[in-house]
Amino acid sequence: FNIHYFSSIKHQLEIKKKGLYSIKELRCIAVDYIESNRKTMEPFVLASVENTDITFEEYCDNIRNTNEWGGEVELVALSNSLEVPITVIRALNHRNESYGEQFYEEYEDDEENSVKENTLYIVYHIHLFANGPHYNSTISI
Repeated sequence: FNIHYFSSIKHQLEIKKKGLYSIKELRCIAVDYIESNRKTMEPFVLASVENTDITFEEYCDNIRNTNEWGGEVELVALSNSLEVPITVIRALNHRNESYGEQFYEEYEDDEENSVKENTLYIVYHIHLFANGPHYNSTISI
């Protein structure tokens, strides 16, 4: 399930015509942002690996070069790097999480280019699959 997170973002970027990226490129974009904004991002990175011996540098290396799970830290990084709002629909608790709301302003007064049409939507399933939490892309119907 580790690559589904980045695959979901990749798919959303493609269907929203926001760019064509490989999963590796998305991983690198996220890590470049995290490293460039270390002062802001490091507390969140370290909180996400709490109770482990993983350092900030190891975390970044793992995200960049392995199939390591992506999470909220990478959502913030990708939203800011790509200047695109991202909404995570949480299937069980009905509480959506939004990232990059500062980019809504670009679309507020443009009916053809609305916030909804420019936001990336991914769904987070905590218990859908036996192997644990899972991200999927979603489309409007």
